[in-house]
Amino acid sequence: LDATLAWLRGVVAGLQAAHDAGVWHGAIHPRDVLVGDEGGVLTGVGVAPALEHLALQAPVRVPYTAPERASGQRWDARADQYSLAMLA
Repeated sequence: LDATLAWLRGVVAGLQAAHDAGVWHGAIHPRDVLVGDEGGVLTGVGVAPALEHLALQAPVRVPYTAPERASGQRWDARADQYSLAMLA
């Protein structure tokens, strides 16, 4: 549990920093997390919104993708909260 919480704190901090900057992830999945001795790092922030901006389909990664994003509806930072909970 301690090791899991250590990397999860890093992921949460990265996600919070991205959200504070107005950037969302949209497709958080275990392969988007790099885990090392210092904790976890989230990668891929902003990729899904960029793909959607170009009218391309961003990856839907069940069960990690929020239902509203998976169904093509408008989504926001809450979709990342959903994905983070699924990851945890």
